[in-house]
Amino acid sequence: MPFGSYLQGTSTKTSDLDIMLPPPCAVDGCADGRQKRPRERQAVQLGRLAKKVAELGSGFEVVEEIFSARVPLLRLRHVETGLAVDVSSHQPTGDRADRAVGSSLHRLGGHGVVILVKSWARRRGVLGAFEGFLSSFCWTLLTLYALRRRSSFPDVGGSCATAGRASSSSGTARGGRGSLSALVALRGVFEDMLELGGSAELRRMAVDALEGTLSSRPPGERSRRRNGRAAPLFLRASPEDASDNAARSLTYSGWRACLVEARRGLRLCQAGGAAAAVALFRRKRPGALKRPNLGVRLTKRPRAAITGQLGGGSGEEEGGHTGTAKKRLSAHKRRRLAA
Repeated sequence: MPFGSYLQGTSTKTSDLDIMLPPPCAVDGCADGRQKRPRERQAVQLGRLAKKVAELGSGFEVVEEIFSARVPLLRLRHVETGLAVDVSSHQPTGDRADRAVGSSLHRLGGHGVVILVKSWARRRGVLGAFEGFLSSFCWTLLTLYALRRRSSFPDVGGSCATAGRASSSSGTARGGRGSLSALVALRGVFEDMLELGGSAELRRMAVDALEGTLSSRPPGERSRRRNGRAAPLFLRASPEDASDNAARSLTYSGWRACLVEARRGLRLCQAGGAAAAVALFRRKRPGALKRPNLGVRLTKRPRAAITGQLGGGSGEEEGGHTGTAKKRLSAHKRRRLAA
């Protein structure tokens, strides 16, 4: 059963296909009838599928088996077309969250904005839950939250094709009730991101994208790290489960990187014009994606201590070199003179 961006109507040419398998049996894979935990049953189910794919030669190849994650995942790739397929087992919420998000986007005409935001995040290198950034679903929720807060927004495009042509040509997507510049739509998303990340009070709130509101984080939220630290952002993932955080994999350094890019994007959106639109979606250099840990403070050390460590020996210091270093330099000079 497909789910994710395909079911939401926000898939792009580079999107993968998310497939959900039926729920496995409680005693599946247990010869003695012992019941397994849900994650163990899901890993067994996906492991069997991976073996079948390799044996039958169905045109797919196994790319990665991520069975130790909170939600076990099997990544496949279609050899002929290159389509990436992520297979997971049945989840308690099923596809209800995706259907609710897709229905809200359809009423708001926001599919085009979601595609633009995800394309921007991918080109700026801040997309991916495994890398500590926001996932594709999280960017969809943030965009939906911004659209719900701005009830005066007209349609931004009713189809993915319209939004794709708009982002690559004129930068404007057209809908039934009017048209909205892509820069104006993205500006609203960036403003809400900076508001959520800049206020200490709002950082303690949970974002309900379907309603466009903020509420207190639930006491039993499933967003805690192993060290007991809460996630920097809480995005309610399911209408049924208020404690399920879609941004539970977001790290603090990843959130800071997203805010840095949002601040840059907001500045370009405020400037306006074709040049700003081109710069907004300019792909970031691979070397610029690695960001230092902003929480580490570098302290200056005395020069004498640094020189002593670099010298590696004892002796009096003269001219910034230890006695051992001076002997090595003198021996090197003697060999040069002898040659």
